[in-house]
Amino acid sequence: MKPEDRLRNTFRDRIVGRGGVAVVYPRTRYARSGVSDLLVCYRGRYLAIEVKLPGGSYGATPSQVAFLEDVYQAGGIRIIAREWDDIEPWLNVIDRAGDQPEVRP
Repeated sequence: MKPEDRLRNTFRDRIVGRGGVAVVYPRTRYARSGVSDLLVCYRGRYLAIEVKLPGGSYGATPSQVAFLEDVYQAGGIRIIAREWDDIEPWLNVIDRAGDQPEVRP
């Protein structure tokens, strides 16, 4: 398993452990280019999480950035995560927001 896949799976397991639903988007020739590595529903909020290795020399591709922007424009939360600390604060904000309709930075 690739290091990025292990990191993604760790993030997925932690989100599920907090009561969220996290799906790894399948990569097929029919899939939309740029879809984030993790698609998450957490307490009714939609998060798209693009996973990158810590210290990695590359960032999100233009198609990944475009997908994250589409998610943001549709009211979702977009995250590029290199470590758990890039994700956990968002989950904490959602926890504190409760049933409020919008969570934004």
